[in-house]
Amino acid sequence: MSHWTIDHPETTLDRVLDDICIGINNGQDLLELIPDSPFPACSLLKALGYLVKLGTTVSRVKSEVQKFAKDVIQWKSLAKMRALIDEICKWATARLNDGRWSSIVHGLSINQEIEEFKSWIESARALFLDLTVINLAQDQLQNINDKLDTQMQAEVRCQFLANMLNTHTATNATYNKQGKQPCDANTRTAILADIDMWIHNFSGDSQNFLWLTGNPGSGKSAITASVASKCKDDKTLWAQFFINRNNANTTDPKSYFPLIARQLIDHIPDSDVAFAIHGALQNKHTLVDNISIEQASKLFVDVIQVTSKLNLAKAVVVIIDGLDETSRSRLRFTARIFSKLFTKLCCHNAKVLISSCTEDEIQKPFSNAFDVKHIHLDTSTQASIQDVSYFLTKRIGEIVKNHDLNWEEWPGIE
Repeated sequence: MSHWTIDHPETTLDRVLDDICIGINNGQDLLELIPDSPFPACSLLKALGYLVKLGTTVSRVKSEVQKFAKDVIQWKSLAKMRALIDEICKWATARLNDGRWSSIVHGLSINQEIEEFKSWIESARALFLDLTVINLAQDQLQNINDKLDTQMQAEVRCQFLANMLNTHTATNATYNKQGKQPCDANTRTAILADIDMWIHNFSGDSQNFLWLTGNPGSGKSAITASVASKCKDDKTLWAQFFINRNNANTTDPKSYFPLIARQLIDHIPDSDVAFAIHGALQNKHTLVDNISIEQASKLFVDVIQVTSKLNLAKAVVVIIDGLDETSRSRLRFTARIFSKLFTKLCCHNAKVLISSCTEDEIQKPFSNAFDVKHIHLDTSTQASIQDVSYFLTKRIGEIVKNHDLNWEEWPGIE
């Protein structure tokens, strides 16, 4: 049938009905000659003609309704206006199921209604496109505004932290600024390996604090400088404070925790670390004025906890070297505060290395700490003697070479 219709379009129902309607219209004069009595033949023929015209109109109207509904549904730009599409479908269904097809006038009005509805939908579609562009622009402007607000808040926060911390921090408190040289290659290898193992041990049995002790000149600062250098390279060194009695501004304990806080912020600017410190200082501006257990808790313990949680698979290392070189009048109080922090940290990747001589002011509060790993540098061990011998031989060799000396003459074969 489909092929027949394509090959013989003149046989389609619409064309046949059109031809019949044309014939009826052309034969109006002949109809007047047909008697209507006693049998109403003329009326029946006229009624038949009207029915044919009605059928033609109904067929076309239904086709228009179906086509229009299909076209509207295919408008991709109205994909989000499902409520409108549903309304169109309901309207089309209602028209297709309309039982008032007895009036040709009503059938003809459907075409006019479709045209009006098309015009209304086209206007709605244009309005929708305009609103889409406006909403997109508004979203972009809102995103820009949000970014500007975030940036402004970050700048305000950064300035506040600078004002609060920078005036309470020491300068030149890092190992390189203090001129602390790392251990020579192939020296202190066992101790450095032990410390490295502690740093990367995140098990529940691993301590958060390591206390490195030794007599003056035993090499504590060289070891801590070596650890700091290595951790700096692998990006696990978050903060360091090398106390030096020859640099007075590093010996005041009220600057210890503010400087560590400053370095923690600078490691990852505007992170949760900065938010934590900002919140603590906003709540209490005088927190930076002097060392206290509250200062240590808010600017050190709490912040280290936040820092450690940023990446639980990576160590967060803080190094404090030469605690015994703290101002003598504040040493006992400072050591007591540090000793109260030993049980406060609970993140196993937080690692705090403290080095000092075994001064009584430090020994007494630290000796009661059971959650601290302790390494003491004993210079009388065979390993220490070998390290010293290696160091001296290397240095003397450099002197001989630099001054073009004869080994046999100085320092001599023995």
